[in-house]
Amino acid sequence: MTRRIVLTGWAAAWLLAASASAAPQAPQAATPVAPTRIDGLWEGAILYDPAQFEMETVVEIAYDAQGKLVGTIDIPSQQMKYYSLRDFQVDGTKISFKFYKDSRRRGPNSPFLFEGELSPDGRTMQGMFTGFYHEEMGIDRVPFRLQRVREAGDERPAEPEPPLHSLSARGEELRESFNRDVGGTRLVMLLSPT
Repeated sequence: MTRRIVLTGWAAAWLLAASASAAPQAPQAATPVAPTRIDGLWEGAILYDPAQFEMETVVEIAYDAQGKLVGTIDIPSQQMKYYSLRDFQVDGTKISFKFYKDSRRRGPNSPFLFEGELSPDGRTMQGMFTGFYHEEMGIDRVPFRLQRVREAGDERPAEPEPPLHSLSARGEELRESFNRDVGGTRLVMLLSPT
């Protein structure tokens, strides 16, 4: 004689849950992680005071013949163009690199450090810059943000040149501009190529 046991209600639910948790789980395949790509031409700014005091920055990062990261940085407000970048460190999406420059505050050949992280889509890099000391704000560690705009080695767009306005040979335009604000304070500055 065979006995049948019928479980109903919460007992059946408990037994079903216990057997499901005890069943071996099939191993899940690891999702492949794409290698972090940081090479390219990046443009952006060092943000001392966003929308008030931002230092335009261009960073170009590439791989040399040995597969080592190399790069340059331009910061026009500091009269820097094609300054060499060094000491690259990459850990997943985290990246850091430096340039060295003499500093009144920190001495000769001082390191200026970028420590950042790439966005999931690899198009932006943002983090903290340690370097130029801003006297008025009393800080030397501020955020930066860069966006990949081109590939490394691509030709850079020509820098726009400000328009040059020639005054008439006899000076009528200068006289007219000067006399336009007769009641106000005026300053004349003459620039000559000599």
